[in-house]
Amino acid sequence: MKQDKSDRKKKLMVGFIAFIMIFSVFGVVFFGFAAGGSSLKYNGFKFSRSGNVWATNIDGRQAIFSYYPADVELIEIKPEIISMLRNKIEIDATADLGIIAYGEDLKNLFSNAAEGLMSLMADTKGIAESESISINITAKDREGLLIKWLNEIIFLKDTKGFLGKRFNINYLNDNSLKADIHGEIYDPEKHELLSGVKAATYHNLKIEKVRETLQVRIIFDV
Repeated sequence: MKQDKSDRKKKLMVGFIAFIMIFSVFGVVFFGFAAGGSSLKYNGFKFSRSGNVWATNIDGRQAIFSYYPADVELIEIKPEIISMLRNKIEIDATADLGIIAYGEDLKNLFSNAAEGLMSLMADTKGIAESESISINITAKDREGLLIKWLNEIIFLKDTKGFLGKRFNINYLNDNSLKADIHGEIYDPEKHELLSGVKAATYHNLKIEKVRETLQVRIIFDV
């Protein structure tokens, strides 16, 4: 029995490391700023307590967790949860909302950023792909193009009530984007709206390549 418990804890510790690695390579993580409080070490990561959250450093950035890992070792990570983490995850960045999107190429990065934005604005599980809207935009650089792309998605939600579910990037370079957004019109009986995102901002915005993966940090006005 003692050996079984030890083996189970080892497997769960490995699962948590995989969880950390997924956060650092795919999708988005919770970010904020923590100071003071107690400090503990878990699997090579130093966690500091600040109020009701725990903070550690992943790839040079501070990541915020609601629980200290040792307290949730008995929670198994199901394959469907890992799949969800690879695509889009919501985050809360201090006073503003923000995401860090990742992608194997520019198309994938823009698509994941759009999905991350939509997951901040609405519960995407209830959105059907019954309608589509075509987008054609240009900008002076790819950062400007990303901002216009995300703000177009916000504009469609605010003016037409259109909620995007799937984002197909048909053509994309540093200055031009053509895409089809598949989704449906907001129905209060069916859809749940979340944060009131006003606009994507240029605050510390930079698309960069890290370990063969493109990433970008985007902060939204709310």
